[in-house]
Amino acid sequence: MSLYGEQYFSLRKATGWQREVAYRQEFKRVMDRTRYKRGNVIDIGCGTGEFLELFKLAGWQVYGVEVSDYCIQKCNERGITMVEIDYLDDGLAELVIMRGVLQHIDDPFGALRHARRMLANGGMLSILAQPDADSLCYKLFGDLPALDAPRNWWIPGAREVVNILGKLGFGMIKVNHPYLGGPYASPLLDYARFVGRLFGLRKPFAFPGNMMEIFAWV
Repeated sequence: MSLYGEQYFSLRKATGWQREVAYRQEFKRVMDRTRYKRGNVIDIGCGTGEFLELFKLAGWQVYGVEVSDYCIQKCNERGITMVEIDYLDDGLAELVIMRGVLQHIDDPFGALRHARRMLANGGMLSILAQPDADSLCYKLFGDLPALDAPRNWWIPGAREVVNILGKLGFGMIKVNHPYLGGPYASPLLDYARFVGRLFGLRKPFAFPGNMMEIFAWV
C-alpha cells in the first residue's frame, strides 16, 4: 500500500535512537509479563520488523502480518516469516503483538478477534505504543503526537479497548501508561509545551497518559 511505503518509514529516521530504546524497553516489559519465554509470536502490523527481530534473537519463532509490500520485503530480509492472518490456525501463538497499529487498520475489531483466536491457552496479547483517546491531551486538544490523520481510522481509549477485550474472552487485562524513563519523555519541556498548547502554541510533546500498553491473557 502506498500509504506505508519507503517514504513513510524514512520519516522515522529523525527519532531512530529513541525508537530503538523504546523497542528494548517494550521488549523487556513484554518478557516480564508473558508466561511463555519461548514459542510462536505473531506481530500484527509488524512494519519493517525491527521490534519483532528482538524476539527472533531471543529464540522465538517469529511471524509477521503486513499489508505493505515495502514492509514485507524488509521483513523477508530479516528472516521473518510473513503470513496472512485469515489462514493462521487457532491456538498457534503464545504471544500476539499489536504495536501502534489499532488506529491504522480499518477493521480493528476483526484483528482483535483474530488475536484472541490465535492465542494458545495462557497466551498473551500485547498492545503497545498505542495512543490513548482517554488521555488528558486528547480530550483537551483532540490530537496526540503519535497520530497521523491521513492514515488513522479509529482512535481508541483504554476503557474502550478493555471493554472489547473482555467481550472477546480475555480473562485478565492490565493497562499501563509508560512515560517516565521512556526515550521520548522530557518532563520539564513537556509540561512547558502542554501549557503553551493551552494558549495556542503547537509543538509536539510527550505527556503522561498519552500512550498506553494493554496486556491481556487467555
